[in-house]
Parts: sequence; structure tokens; C-alpha cells
Amino acid sequence: GGSAGARGGSAQGPAPAAKGATVLELDQADLETVLPAPGGRVLLVLGPHRGRAGTLAAVDTAAYAVSVDLEADPALGPEGVARRVHGVPYEHVCKLAPAGAAR
Repeated sequence: GGSAGARGGSAQGPAPAAKGATVLELDQADLETVLPAPGGRVLLVLGPHRGRAGTLAAVDTAAYAVSVDLEADPALGPEGVARRVHGVPYEHVCKLAPAGAAR
């Protein structure tokens, strides 16, 4: 996986946790953006798709942005359809550990 330094931004309260996840409160200044390799799972933690999980589809290093294939979320109704979103800033995504990974 790759990593890039965070470029700033402001969090707007806690993002919903992935099912079964532990939630920690941290100052954003203490965090560094870590991206998985394309094909890795991510959680969107900021922006209009906040709380949605997906798969990293592509990285645009020139724009500090990624494309994510969002997983379907029936709880969101019509907004919860599976689809690809482009131009998502690095700091809006968080790498998800594989299921069963040590914590």
C-alpha cells in the first residue's frame, strides 16, 4: 500500500464505524493518510459519501484524489446504490483492515 501526508481539512464529528469496529477519537493533526493498493477496502470518513465502505479503484497522485467503488448500502435507499465515485480527496478515505486482522 502507499501513503501520503495529510493535506489538512476539518472533520465534522465522528464518522460511522464499520460494523464491529472500535472507534477512537483522535486529533486530525496527529493522523497521516494511508491508502491501500488499488483493490483494497476503504471507508469514506469525510464528504458526501461519509460512512460508506468501498474498494479503492484508482489513485490520481497529481490531484491527491482517488476513485472508489462504493459498496451497496440498502439502508440509504436510492442513495445507497453501488457505484464508482471519482475525485475523492485522499483525506476523505481511510484504509480498512482485512476482516479478522489483529487489532
